[in-house]
Amino acid sequence: MMAAKEEHDEATRRLWRGYQAPDFAEVPRWREDSLGDRCFYGLRSYARAPRLASATVPAGTGFAADSAHWGVAISALIRAVTLDQVPLSDPVVSEVLALLGPVAEAEAEFDRAWTEGTPPEEDFPELDAPLSTLGASVLIDVTWAVIGLDPIESVMGVLEPHLDAALAGLDCAHGLTGQVLTRALIRAFADHHVLEEPGDVETLQRLGGKSEGNPLTVLIRDKAMTPTDALTIGLTVLTALTDLCRTDASSVLARDSEARLPGSSAHAGPPVHRAARPPRCLPSATLPPKWFENVPVYPGRCNHLGGNVVLCIGVLGIHMPFFGQQDGIHGVLRGARLSFAVWP
Repeated sequence: MMAAKEEHDEATRRLWRGYQAPDFAEVPRWREDSLGDRCFYGLRSYARAPRLASATVPAGTGFAADSAHWGVAISALIRAVTLDQVPLSDPVVSEVLALLGPVAEAEAEFDRAWTEGTPPEEDFPELDAPLSTLGASVLIDVTWAVIGLDPIESVMGVLEPHLDAALAGLDCAHGLTGQVLTRALIRAFADHHVLEEPGDVETLQRLGGKSEGNPLTVLIRDKAMTPTDALTIGLTVLTALTDLCRTDASSVLARDSEARLPGSSAHAGPPVHRAARPPRCLPSATLPPKWFENVPVYPGRCNHLGGNVVLCIGVLGIHMPFFGQQDGIHGVLRGARLSFAVWP
C-alpha cells in the first residue's frame, strides 16, 4: 500500500512540476549540532517538493478529490517558507492556502468528531492531511530543534516575544499571542518527547501538562483560531522558528551572545526575505458535499501511543532512515533514544 501511495504521490509531484525535471531546493548547511544543523537537517525531505514559483497548481474539483494534491500542496508550502524563503504574502502561496482551506476545515471536523467520541463512517486521508503534516510533524520537529538541551522555561522566554513579533499585523491573529502559541508548542512537544529534567517537568505541570501532539488542532478546539486560519498562522510560526535557527549557535540562549563575538557566524546564513506587508488570512470555506468520494485513504495515524506503532524517545536529532518510506518504515535516531513509525 505504501509503495502504491509513493508512486501516486510522485506522479502528482510531476504534475505540479509541469512534467519538468525536479528542481530541488538547496538545504543550508550549518555547524554540526548547531541550531541550524538540527533544524534544517530535519527539513531536507521537503527539498524535493515542487517549487511554487514554477509550479502548475491544480484547481477545482481535481484538487479536492485527490488527497495526494493536499500532501504535495502542504509540502510545497513548507519548502517555500523554510528553504526558498518565499514570503507568505506571495500570490502563489495565497493561492495554495486558499485551495487547502476547505481541506483544513474538513480535517478539523474529523478531529472534532473523534475527540467527541463520534467518529465519522468515512476515514480521513491523514498521511496527506495539511494540519497534521504542519502541526504534528514539522512544527514539533522544529520546536525540538529550538529547545535542544536547554531548560524549557528559558526557551519559552525567547520564543514568546519572537512569536509576538511574528504575529504583529497578521489580520487573522485575533488576539492570539506569542505566549499562547509557545505554550501550545511546548505542551504538544511533550506528547512526542519524554521530559526528564525536574525543571522541565515542573514547567510542563505549570502549563497544564502535555496536550495531544498537534498544537494546531488543539488551538482550533480551544477556539483560539479557525481551521482555515490555522495554516496561515502555522506557517507564520514555522517561518519565525526557522529564522531563529539560521545560525551556527548551539542554542537559542547562546545565539545573541555568540553573535556579538568577533568573527562569529551565529547569524550567518542565507538572507531572510520579508514581505512588504503581512499575509492576508483566508475566509472560512467548506468542502463540497461528498468531498471524500474517490479519495484514497491510507490508514495509520502516527501519534505517540496511537496509530500503529510509535516509540518516541530522545533529544539529539541524528536522523537515520532504516528503509525507504516506500517500504513503510522510517525512523529518527535521537541521542540514546529512538523515534520510529510503522505504517500498514
